[in-house]
Amino acid sequence: MEVQADLFHEVGVSLGAAEALVEKRMSEVSRRFAPSNHQQSVDAARLLGLSMMCAHTVADNQVHTYLEGRIRERDPETLEDVVELLMEEPEYVEAARQGAGPTIVQGSGSRRLGKIKLEMTGGTSGPKELFASMATAGVTTIIGMHMSEDHLDEARKHNINVLIAGHISSDNLGVNLLLDQLDAARGKPFTVVEASGFRRFPRPVKTKKKKEK
Repeated sequence: MEVQADLFHEVGVSLGAAEALVEKRMSEVSRRFAPSNHQQSVDAARLLGLSMMCAHTVADNQVHTYLEGRIRERDPETLEDVVELLMEEPEYVEAARQGAGPTIVQGSGSRRLGKIKLEMTGGTSGPKELFASMATAGVTTIIGMHMSEDHLDEARKHNINVLIAGHISSDNLGVNLLLDQLDAARGKPFTVVEASGFRRFPRPVKTKKKKEK
């Protein structure tokens, strides 16, 4: 979650305020997860004789960087433009087919984007107290995987547009981008078992041309 402070700072929130409020939020999340059975999945994998590795944040970083690049490349003007951009990705098309596609939850499709805060990585939702600071910094639109009602209320209070891309669909995109890189490094595709909402949509990986000597 520490990366959230830097992401808030990138859109104009003071680093001191961002770090202080993210630290407070990290403490809240830590207490909420304290009762969890952290070894349950690990023990299940061990009993099944399976290797196991969690790369959730790595996948979130992939989707964050990818969508950041797509938005910069296309330079959309309105919320509806972003929805159309997302619907060019098969993960969001599949989610829409299931009734869980990208949704504008605050603002209208014709609303202009202004300064965008992309929320695709960082472990969980950031501190809701930072909405006021984001509004002061000129943030007009948040594009995220999901948002709680408390956070949405804060966004409405400060007239910030909110577009929810989708949680599982965005996770799917991040994992697919990660698998594309692993396939390319290996030289052939891995066998992937689709389960628990995951669907494999491979993309060609751009490789850098080697310089001639």
